[in-house]
Amino acid sequence: NAAGGRLPVIAGDPLPDGCCGKNNAMRHGVAASTGEYLCFVDADCRQTSRRSLSTAMAHALHYNTDFLSIFPQLESPTVWERILQPVCAGLLFTWFPANKVNKRHRKTAYANGQFMLLRRSCYETIGGHERVRTQVNEDMHLARLVKEHGLRLRVVENEDLYVARMYRAPRELWRGWSRIFYGSIGSVWKLLLSMASILLLTLLPWVSLIVAVCAAACSTTGQADEWVKAIGAWAIVVVLMQLAALRLYRIFRVGAVWSLGYPLAALTTLGILSSALLKVLGLTATTWRGTTYLGDQVVQQASTGKAMPKADGAAMEDTV
Repeated sequence: NAAGGRLPVIAGDPLPDGCCGKNNAMRHGVAASTGEYLCFVDADCRQTSRRSLSTAMAHALHYNTDFLSIFPQLESPTVWERILQPVCAGLLFTWFPANKVNKRHRKTAYANGQFMLLRRSCYETIGGHERVRTQVNEDMHLARLVKEHGLRLRVVENEDLYVARMYRAPRELWRGWSRIFYGSIGSVWKLLLSMASILLLTLLPWVSLIVAVCAAACSTTGQADEWVKAIGAWAIVVVLMQLAALRLYRIFRVGAVWSLGYPLAALTTLGILSSALLKVLGLTATTWRGTTYLGDQVVQQASTGKAMPKADGAAMEDTV
């Protein structure tokens, strides 16, 4: 509905009770559109190509795709972003690998709301944003519905189509990824398994190496020989782990030197997963764009500040 090549701005109605603001805005946008395909793009994404939409359309048509989502190229100008973003994103992709998402018969469903292209018929079949009106991570829930209805879901990387900088401060990153892990991984056992993997595969080798070095330095000559063997064994494990981290950072186009911060990033990710776990258990609430959620319940409305009914018991507030 662009007039003169420009996109119109549509004013939405007041936010209905129990509805997430973004989902409400998307509903209004769809209602004003007339095309066979719907494209949803986050406002903070920067299109680096004039052909990002036509390229996405060509790909969707070639693969007869009902729902196409394109991963962003992440901008990471600061030290903390370069160290932490690849680890958080890598963990997410471990649970939602593209080779499983793109297979129609697999239940694994994933989408990135920063760029989604859907057939209107697909959108209407799954119930659109009305169906996920209370969900903070609406992209993941839309993708799940697509798979449940037997439609074709596909996720792909992009090559110089668009870039996004997700979070501009450490505080935003912590709370943002906590919300993402809560909304996408979303189960107690998966979060616990993720935490256990980080502890065993990342932190344990470093702790064991440090303990072995300290023990060797404090041991007698006879005992030190055994600890030296332990140092060698754990050093090999640490080197292999860092080589794997190097590959991960290269996938996300971050300089190899930043992979040296992988242990710190793993420790921070462990804390973020703990925060997500508290959300899943309903022990903490999330405030996003002014609306406060406790589990799937909206407990504070964004536009009016109106308190909504909530579960018994007090909940700590975690603001995003």
